[in-house]
Amino acid sequence: MKRIKKSLYILLSLVLCVTVAFGTAPVTSAAGGMLRLIIDGELYTSLKTPLLFTRWSYTASDDVLTLKGYGTSSSPETPIFVYPYSGKLTIKLEGNNYIRTSGEPGIIAIGDVTFTGNGTLTLICPDTYCYSSDYSLSVTEGASLVCSGNGGIMAESGIKIDTTGSVTVTSRGKCTYTGGEIRVTSGQVSMSGSNGFFSYGGNVIMRGGDTDVEITSTDKAIYLTGQNAYAEWSANAVVTAGVSAPGASVSSYNNEKYFHAAFSGLPKLNPPRKVDWDETAINGEPNPVGRWSAVENASGYFVRLYYKNSYGTFSLIDTFTVTDALSCNFGGHFTSYGEYYFTVQALGDVTNYVSSDDSPISASSYYYSGDVASRYYISLPEADYYTVTPVSGTTVCYYGHSYSFTVEVDPAYDQSSVKVWANGVRVALRHGLYTIDNVTENITVTIGEMDINTYRVILPE
Repeated sequence: MKRIKKSLYILLSLVLCVTVAFGTAPVTSAAGGMLRLIIDGELYTSLKTPLLFTRWSYTASDDVLTLKGYGTSSSPETPIFVYPYSGKLTIKLEGNNYIRTSGEPGIIAIGDVTFTGNGTLTLICPDTYCYSSDYSLSVTEGASLVCSGNGGIMAESGIKIDTTGSVTVTSRGKCTYTGGEIRVTSGQVSMSGSNGFFSYGGNVIMRGGDTDVEITSTDKAIYLTGQNAYAEWSANAVVTAGVSAPGASVSSYNNEKYFHAAFSGLPKLNPPRKVDWDETAINGEPNPVGRWSAVENASGYFVRLYYKNSYGTFSLIDTFTVTDALSCNFGGHFTSYGEYYFTVQALGDVTNYVSSDDSPISASSYYYSGDVASRYYISLPEADYYTVTPVSGTTVCYYGHSYSFTVEVDPAYDQSSVKVWANGVRVALRHGLYTIDNVTENITVTIGEMDINTYRVILPE
């Protein structure tokens, strides 16, 4: 259902009043046509018709979100959250577009995203990754993606750059992070950070007649940790600071360099268990130390710290290598208030053992607020003719924080008659969301009775 509008009555004549109840039509399109979208501070859900605005638009028939002058260098826009129910979304870039954030990525995507068009999108995210997704990312057809932040692009299922696509990353940490394949078949890539291409489960392939790659790194330009991982790149690619992968060797053929890491015959370590936060309080406050059980034959542990934002999406914040302990102190690495989780990977010694898969995410979360945060519970109502959905995906809220939710109403009912209360206090609709500010107690949300839509129809004489 598209964002609720207030045009409720069609006045054709003052002759007869007929009550009509409409059923809910399925929200579909040729390409899927369903999208949960937060943009410009507004929430849109289940979009099935075009949205046309000056700086952006969305076409449901082919699942395309177009950015056309979205923000300027002096007045950048807020983050964009996209959740294509069809699993795929195209973001078309026209002209110059800018997004700046604090504490969260510029774009959070739950689905495969492809950037197209001849425009540029600049993401400035000093606290975390500029782009964050558990799915794949493609940059193609002349689109240009520019990232500047604590991290560049995190796309867990893979990254592809082709057909004159362009990616530029300046990062204090990793420029790219993925568990899948990184493939550059044509286009331009320029990266500067601790690592250029980092993959914990895939290969890096940079080969093609029009491939132009330049990587400057303070650690390793290409870093691979996956089993049987390899990288290959054309001679015109400039790769500084070398390449790293367990058991690797470098060779060349046909005037091209070829890099391969093969260790399929080695046993793989088990992932660590009992991954959780230390429950011992320090001066009455939660302990920012994560712990896990030892893994036999591990030479060390690779730890990943994640932040869970208000949309329920996880963003990688930092990584740590631990060689002499079964714990990691994350103090000083929390970038904003909220919930934090971590995973642990047991590292093999390359010669005898392969590194393990990541452990399951920590059994509980660490909530960082600068002080001890109390937890409160939000009771949400249910009914056949409306659906209440928390933005955070949970019915828990911490002391002093706000709690937002949406109310989607059956089209047969009058949207303007929706009245919402929290512990008896009226909650107003703002930017498509109902928000309870400064939560300091358990909350019970109630919704009043709604009027059914009525329409006036003119009858012929």
